[in-house]
Amino acid sequence: MKYLKIYIVLLFGFLSPSCDQLLDMPAESKYEEKIVVNATIIAGAMYFGGILIPIPIDSIRVHTSSRIDEPFDARSNALSGALVILESSAFVDTLVEYETAPGVYHPSQLRFAKEGETYTLRVSDGIHPDVIATTTVPSPVKMVRDSVHTDTGLVAGFQDTIVYRPAGREDDFMNPVIFSFDIEYDSAAPPSLVRLVNIALEPSEENMIMEDDSLKALLYKWQGLATDEEGMKLRLIMKSATSFNSTIFDRRYEVSWSALTFYGPQMFLVLSLDEHYYNYHKGFLEGPPRNFNYLPETNIVGGYGLFSSASIAPENIHFYYLRRP
Repeated sequence: MKYLKIYIVLLFGFLSPSCDQLLDMPAESKYEEKIVVNATIIAGAMYFGGILIPIPIDSIRVHTSSRIDEPFDARSNALSGALVILESSAFVDTLVEYETAPGVYHPSQLRFAKEGETYTLRVSDGIHPDVIATTTVPSPVKMVRDSVHTDTGLVAGFQDTIVYRPAGREDDFMNPVIFSFDIEYDSAAPPSLVRLVNIALEPSEENMIMEDDSLKALLYKWQGLATDEEGMKLRLIMKSATSFNSTIFDRRYEVSWSALTFYGPQMFLVLSLDEHYYNYHKGFLEGPPRNFNYLPETNIVGGYGLFSSASIAPENIHFYYLRRP
């Protein structure tokens, strides 16, 4: 069961017209502390041990905002004791805060999101402005003609094994390709965004992929992370999962050497995400925003953050084993 609980960034730049011109800075506005919400509810199911298991609605994180000149701390900014209500046409649930995780709230009982259903989230604490947000779960996409074949659901078996192909001097960011696939979707209601995620289930220094060209690996795969003790810790934490967002669906998707970071058991999945997730991230779908004054487009009324939804077909969750060359 250890794999079942595996769950599913800021650079900036600006241009000045000339050295003797002043930057056109926006007028200063008064800061107001508000509630920040972060949550994505997922509709779908996955095969585990040959059994189809529905994915429950996970936790919702609630904290307060900070001034730009004040440090943010996950614990001190956590909003504890708030009233957090999640509702749909099927239920109204007052969420429960984890005793060991301030500001993290979960449904009072197992709840399962449904495709096409609209969910409303309300948060209040009697101090800050109340917040409200809604999301409608999109339809899932389907992986077809793929070279990562779904196994029988028995994680220990890993009937599908892929041999890793390292990058050489003549290769680039997208070559060599390790596996590929197409997607099918409802053309009458296409997704706003699809997200490809690969998770190394046993990341370790021993399993770290080091056979590819060292310079290319540093630039494309490890993105400058060092090889000292602290650098290795960061690699294990930050690079066990890699992801890629896409809004172009009529294409052959290819997963290259640069997206795979550790040998051993892997889980690959494709999520369909709603328009709120797309709107929030559209300024930096493939990286950080380039506009110094960029503010994400949020659906949180009265506060900040994002309340979105996603869906996944069971066939879109693949367990496979990545073998050394």
